[in-house]
Amino acid sequence: MLSTLLAIGWKPELHGVVIIIIATVALPGTIYLLLGTNLGARLGLLVSLAGLFGWMATMGFIWWAYG
Repeated sequence: MLSTLLAIGWKPELHGVVIIIIATVALPGTIYLLLGTNLGARLGLLVSLAGLFGWMATMGFIWWAYG
């Protein structure tokens, strides 16, 4: 597995894709893990999704207004 991973040429495109995949999995996962341990699994998921959708709505409004 490691030799296959090392055989891949780390071009900038592949490097960017790997960063996006890791960020998409790791960052929301840590928020959910923290909320899940403090609030419970279901409420933690709902709170984290509400925060995500609120952030996306805010960014969408800013992009629509100033974009």
